[in-house]
Amino acid sequence: MKNYRLFMLAAMLTALPAAALADEDCNLESIERITLDVADVRAFKVSVGPDKIQLQGREQDNGELRIRKCASSNDRLNALQANQVKQGDTLTLELDHGGQANYRSSFFGFMRTENYGYFEISGTVPSHWALDIAVGSGDADITEIASVNIVIGSGDASIKNVAGEVTATLGSGDLEIKRVGSLSVSSIGSGDLEADYISGTADIGSIGSGDAELDNIGGDVTVGNIGSGTLDIERVAGNVSVGTLGSGDIRASHIEGDFTLRSKGSGSIDINNIRGSVQVPNR
Repeated sequence: MKNYRLFMLAAMLTALPAAALADEDCNLESIERITLDVADVRAFKVSVGPDKIQLQGREQDNGELRIRKCASSNDRLNALQANQVKQGDTLTLELDHGGQANYRSSFFGFMRTENYGYFEISGTVPSHWALDIAVGSGDADITEIASVNIVIGSGDASIKNVAGEVTATLGSGDLEIKRVGSLSVSSIGSGDLEADYISGTADIGSIGSGDAELDNIGGDVTVGNIGSGTLDIERVAGNVSVGTLGSGDIRASHIEGDFTLRSKGSGSIDINNIRGSVQVPNR
């Protein structure tokens, strides 16, 4: 039994994604600073894989990034390249990992390889920029940007203090949103969404097996379809409208307007403190 436990522990540790171990794995590193070409730029675009990125908007007409490159060998370190490319009013930060991955699929899940390379990016950009970002298996921390469009695979992201709209597509990762103008999520797979203090409306196209938690919403909440996932809503100033509920769950409380569910499967509903009308089939 003891050997079995040791085997399982080793398997669990080995199966951790490379991004989770990034802080410990930096055999070789180099630091690069990039002054952004901000002239006539209104939008910033970046796609991160197993990397980490932290961006803060500031009321300024310049921007600078600190790029830390970490790798297992000189070959991998030299293969890591970061370049800025401007086309029209859009500035793109292109990250090249040399065509190599940091982990591989196995019976136990994703296993870290000894041959790795990744970026850690931090810096400031003009706060009036619109950000378009894709996050693979890495992490993103975004604050004080005018508007954000984000696509997340299995990574994690935090977005705070955005005056305009946040649009998102979420796979199996986690997304935390706080203090933004409005929110529009096209779909949630098996990931988790936490959104708090949305000044305007909050829209979600579909929830698969994941979870969505919405709190302190200043406008209406609209959700298209819920599969086996969970929708948890509290403190909404407007109406709440849900299209279909499959085998998942809905919990809603302290809704100032109406609550409407158009179609219901085998899922469960727990609602209370609804000031407006309630329309739920087969309740």
